Amino acid sequence: MVYDVGGLGDGGVNDLAFTAFGRAEDAFGLSVDAIEPDLSGGDRAELVRTLAGDRTGLVIALGYGARAAVEEVAKEHPDTAFVVVDDGGATAANVPSVTVAE
Repeated sequence: MVYDVGGLGDGGVNDLAFTAFGRAEDAFGLSVDAIEPDLSGGDRAELVRTLAGDRTGLVIALGYGARAAVEEVAKEHPDTAFVVVDDGGATAANVPSVTVAE
């Protein structure tokens, strides 16, 4: 999972995801690798590409600013599932978007 800019401690989607995936790890024995982008978010594609290259079954990116990076990398990894959280506009077949109710 690639956090949104602002990272942990933002009091928003990053902290919610941290809590939710921590619970999922405990409850279902999942392994979640989570990384934070730099403050500009300019390294998102690199981070998404790293996770996809690790043969991860699902790559999740948080924040509306992640869509372009995820769609770029999704083209390179058509057999990997990606999700952009908090963005309803992704159009790639292997990139559904979900929004978070506030």
